[in-house]
Amino acid sequence: MENIDLSGLSPQELQELATQAKKQRADKLLKEKEAYEGIKNELLTSMKARLDDLVAANEEFKGFIRNETKAFHGVMWDYGKLYKKRQENYSIESNTFKIDVTYSKKKGFDERANVAANRLMVFLSDWMSTAEGGDQNPMYNLSLSLLQKTKKGKLNKNNIKVLYAQEQKFNNKEYSEIMDLFKESNTIVTNQYYYSFFEINEHGRWVKIEPSFNRI
Repeated sequence: MENIDLSGLSPQELQELATQAKKQRADKLLKEKEAYEGIKNELLTSMKARLDDLVAANEEFKGFIRNETKAFHGVMWDYGKLYKKRQENYSIESNTFKIDVTYSKKKGFDERANVAANRLMVFLSDWMSTAEGGDQNPMYNLSLSLLQKTKKGKLNKNNIKVLYAQEQKFNNKEYSEIMDLFKESNTIVTNQYYYSFFEINEHGRWVKIEPSFNRI
Protein backbone atom coordinates (compact mmCIF):
# COMPACT_ATOMS: atom_id res chain seq x y z
CA MET A 1 0.00 0.00 0.00
CA GLU A 2 1.32 3.44 -0.98
CA ASN A 3 2.19 5.67 2.00
CA ILE A 4 0.39 9.03 1.90
CA ASP A 5 1.71 12.11 3.62
CA LEU A 6 -1.23 13.42 5.58
CA SER A 7 0.58 16.33 7.21
CA GLY A 8 -0.28 18.81 4.49
CA LEU A 9 -3.99 17.92 4.27
CA SER A 10 -6.70 20.15 5.63
CA PRO A 11 -9.23 18.80 8.15
CA GLN A 12 -11.83 18.67 5.36
CA GLU A 13 -9.47 16.69 3.11
CA LEU A 14 -8.66 14.31 5.96
CA GLN A 15 -12.38 13.78 6.55
CA GLU A 16 -12.94 13.10 2.85
CA LEU A 17 -10.01 10.66 2.82
CA ALA A 18 -11.40 8.82 5.88
CA THR A 19 -14.84 8.67 4.28
CA GLN A 20 -13.35 7.28 1.08
CA ALA A 21 -11.37 4.63 2.99
CA LYS A 22 -14.48 3.66 4.93
CA LYS A 23 -16.45 3.30 1.69
CA GLN A 24 -13.71 1.14 0.15
CA ARG A 25 -13.74 -1.15 3.19
CA ALA A 26 -17.53 -1.37 3.03
CA ASP A 27 -17.43 -2.15 -0.71
CA LYS A 28 -14.82 -4.87 -0.11
CA LEU A 29 -16.87 -6.44 2.67
CA LEU A 30 -19.98 -6.34 0.48
CA LYS A 31 -18.21 -8.07 -2.40
CA GLU A 32 -16.82 -10.70 -0.05
CA LYS A 33 -20.29 -11.27 1.40
CA GLU A 34 -21.84 -11.51 -2.06
CA ALA A 35 -19.15 -13.99 -3.11
CA TYR A 36 -19.74 -16.07 0.04
CA GLU A 37 -23.53 -16.01 -0.41
CA GLY A 38 -23.11 -16.99 -4.06
CA ILE A 39 -20.92 -19.99 -3.19
CA LYS A 40 -23.25 -20.99 -0.34
CA ASN A 41 -26.40 -20.75 -2.47
CA GLU A 42 -24.78 -22.75 -5.26
CA LEU A 43 -23.85 -25.48 -2.77
CA LEU A 44 -27.31 -25.57 -1.18
CA THR A 45 -29.09 -25.58 -4.55
CA SER A 46 -26.97 -28.51 -5.71
CA MET A 47 -27.48 -30.41 -2.44
CA LYS A 48 -31.24 -29.79 -2.46
CA ALA A 49 -31.59 -31.02 -6.04
CA ARG A 50 -29.70 -34.23 -5.29
CA LEU A 51 -31.61 -34.71 -2.03
CA ASP A 52 -34.91 -34.36 -3.90
CA ASP A 53 -33.75 -37.05 -6.33
CA LEU A 54 -32.73 -39.29 -3.44
CA VAL A 55 -36.05 -38.82 -1.61
CA ALA A 56 -37.98 -39.58 -4.81
CA ALA A 57 -35.87 -42.69 -5.43
CA ASN A 58 -36.35 -43.78 -1.83
CA GLU A 59 -40.13 -43.39 -2.08
CA GLU A 60 -40.15 -45.34 -5.33
CA PHE A 61 -38.06 -48.12 -3.79
CA LYS A 62 -40.25 -48.20 -0.69
CA GLY A 63 -43.35 -48.64 -2.83
CA PHE A 64 -41.59 -51.25 -4.93
CA ILE A 65 -40.46 -53.40 -2.02
CA ARG A 66 -43.83 -53.06 -0.27
CA ASN A 67 -45.74 -54.25 -3.35
CA GLU A 68 -43.28 -57.00 -4.27
CA THR A 69 -43.00 -58.50 -0.78
CA LYS A 70 -46.76 -58.34 -0.36
CA ALA A 71 -47.25 -60.24 -3.61
CA PHE A 72 -44.53 -62.76 -2.73
CA HIS A 73 -46.14 -63.30 0.67
CA GLY A 74 -48.99 -65.05 -1.16
CA VAL A 75 -46.52 -67.18 -3.08
CA MET A 76 -44.80 -68.19 0.14
CA TRP A 77 -48.14 -69.29 1.59
CA ASP A 78 -48.95 -71.31 -1.52
CA TYR A 79 -45.59 -73.10 -1.25
CA GLY A 80 -45.95 -73.78 2.46
CA LYS A 81 -43.22 -71.34 3.56
CA LEU A 82 -45.42 -69.60 6.16
CA TYR A 83 -46.87 -71.17 9.29
CA LYS A 84 -50.09 -69.13 8.96
CA LYS A 85 -51.72 -67.20 6.13
CA ARG A 86 -51.70 -63.84 7.93
CA GLN A 87 -48.12 -64.16 9.17
CA GLU A 88 -46.75 -60.63 9.30
CA ASN A 89 -43.09 -61.29 10.17
CA TYR A 90 -41.09 -63.36 7.72
CA SER A 91 -37.82 -63.57 5.74
CA ILE A 92 -37.08 -63.96 2.04
CA GLU A 93 -33.56 -65.16 1.36
CA SER A 94 -31.16 -66.68 -1.12
CA ASN A 95 -27.67 -68.01 -0.47
CA THR A 96 -26.21 -64.50 -0.41
CA PHE A 97 -29.01 -62.00 0.20
CA LYS A 98 -31.90 -61.76 2.68
CA ILE A 99 -34.83 -59.47 3.37
CA ASP A 100 -36.46 -59.47 6.80
CA VAL A 101 -40.02 -58.13 6.92
CA THR A 102 -41.28 -57.13 10.35
CA TYR A 103 -44.63 -55.69 11.29
CA SER A 104 -45.25 -53.31 14.17
CA LYS A 105 -48.57 -52.09 15.48
CA LYS A 106 -48.87 -49.39 18.09
CA LYS A 107 -51.88 -48.75 20.25
CA GLY A 108 -52.97 -45.31 21.28
CA PHE A 109 -56.01 -43.33 22.29
CA ASP A 110 -58.50 -42.10 19.71
CA GLU A 111 -60.79 -39.07 20.03
CA ARG A 112 -63.02 -40.85 22.54
CA ALA A 113 -60.24 -40.52 25.11
CA ASN A 114 -60.66 -36.74 25.10
CA VAL A 115 -64.35 -37.20 25.83
CA ALA A 116 -63.43 -39.54 28.70
CA ALA A 117 -60.87 -37.06 30.04
CA ASN A 118 -63.43 -34.23 30.03
CA ARG A 119 -65.98 -36.43 31.78
CA LEU A 120 -63.39 -37.37 34.37
CA MET A 121 -62.57 -33.70 35.04
CA VAL A 122 -66.26 -33.01 35.72
CA PHE A 123 -66.52 -36.13 37.88
CA LEU A 124 -63.45 -35.20 39.93
CA SER A 125 -64.72 -31.68 40.46
CA ASP A 126 -68.03 -33.00 41.82
CA TRP A 127 -66.32 -35.73 43.84
CA MET A 128 -63.84 -33.29 45.38
CA SER A 129 -66.62 -31.04 46.66
CA THR A 130 -67.75 -33.74 49.11
CA ALA A 131 -64.46 -35.60 49.63
CA GLU A 132 -62.39 -35.28 52.79
CA GLY A 133 -59.83 -32.52 52.34
CA GLY A 134 -61.55 -31.02 49.31
CA ASP A 135 -59.10 -29.91 46.63
CA GLN A 136 -56.23 -31.10 48.86
CA ASN A 137 -57.45 -34.70 48.73
CA PRO A 138 -54.55 -36.93 47.52
CA MET A 139 -56.74 -39.04 45.21
CA TYR A 140 -58.16 -35.91 43.62
CA ASN A 141 -54.77 -34.33 42.97
CA LEU A 142 -53.24 -37.58 41.76
CA SER A 143 -56.08 -38.14 39.30
CA LEU A 144 -55.79 -34.60 37.95
CA SER A 145 -52.04 -34.94 37.46
CA LEU A 146 -52.51 -38.20 35.56
CA LEU A 147 -54.65 -36.41 32.98
CA GLN A 148 -51.83 -34.08 31.99
CA LYS A 149 -50.86 -34.57 28.36
CA THR A 150 -47.39 -34.99 26.88
CA LYS A 151 -45.58 -32.29 24.91
CA LYS A 152 -47.14 -33.81 21.79
CA GLY A 153 -50.62 -33.33 23.24
CA LYS A 154 -51.17 -37.03 23.90
CA LEU A 155 -52.46 -38.80 26.97
CA ASN A 156 -49.86 -40.92 28.72
CA LYS A 157 -50.99 -44.55 28.58
CA ASN A 158 -49.11 -45.41 31.78
CA ASN A 159 -50.92 -42.63 33.62
CA ILE A 160 -54.27 -43.91 32.39
CA LYS A 161 -53.36 -47.37 33.70
CA VAL A 162 -52.96 -45.81 37.16
CA LEU A 163 -56.45 -44.34 36.78
CA TYR A 164 -57.72 -47.84 35.99
CA ALA A 165 -56.17 -49.08 39.23
CA GLN A 166 -58.09 -46.47 41.23
CA GLU A 167 -61.48 -47.74 40.07
CA GLN A 168 -62.12 -49.78 43.22
CA LYS A 169 -61.03 -46.90 45.45
CA PHE A 170 -63.58 -44.55 43.90
CA ASN A 171 -66.20 -47.32 43.74
CA ASN A 172 -68.45 -45.17 41.59
CA LYS A 173 -70.54 -46.10 38.53
CA GLU A 174 -69.69 -42.89 36.65
CA TYR A 175 -65.97 -43.40 37.25
CA SER A 176 -66.21 -47.01 36.03
CA GLU A 177 -68.03 -45.91 32.87
CA ILE A 178 -65.32 -43.33 32.19
CA MET A 179 -62.64 -45.99 32.59
CA ASP A 180 -64.54 -48.24 30.16
CA LEU A 181 -64.54 -45.39 27.65
CA PHE A 182 -60.78 -44.97 28.06
CA LYS A 183 -60.33 -48.70 27.41
CA GLU A 184 -62.55 -48.61 24.33
CA SER A 185 -60.60 -45.67 22.93
CA ASN A 186 -57.27 -47.48 23.30
CA THR A 187 -57.06 -48.88 19.78
CA ILE A 188 -54.43 -49.51 17.13
CA VAL A 189 -53.59 -46.09 15.73
CA THR A 190 -50.47 -46.90 13.71
CA ASN A 191 -49.15 -49.95 11.93
CA GLN A 192 -45.96 -50.17 9.96
CA TYR A 193 -43.91 -52.66 8.01
CA TYR A 194 -40.13 -52.49 8.33
CA TYR A 195 -37.66 -53.97 5.86
CA SER A 196 -34.12 -55.01 6.74
CA PHE A 197 -31.50 -56.18 4.27
CA PHE A 198 -28.63 -58.58 4.83
CA GLU A 199 -25.84 -60.09 2.76
CA ILE A 200 -23.32 -62.86 3.39
CA ASN A 201 -19.83 -61.60 4.13
CA GLU A 202 -16.52 -63.34 3.46
CA HIS A 203 -16.89 -65.25 6.74
CA GLY A 204 -20.26 -66.69 5.78
CA ARG A 205 -22.19 -64.53 8.23
CA TRP A 206 -25.21 -62.33 7.61
CA VAL A 207 -24.26 -58.65 7.73
CA LYS A 208 -26.91 -55.93 7.75
CA ILE A 209 -26.92 -53.50 4.84
CA GLU A 210 -27.72 -49.96 5.98
CA PRO A 211 -29.41 -47.91 3.21
CA SER A 212 -28.95 -44.71 5.27
CA PHE A 213 -25.77 -42.99 4.10
CA ASN A 214 -25.19 -41.79 7.68
CA ARG A 215 -24.51 -45.43 8.63
CA ILE A 216 -22.14 -46.26 5.76
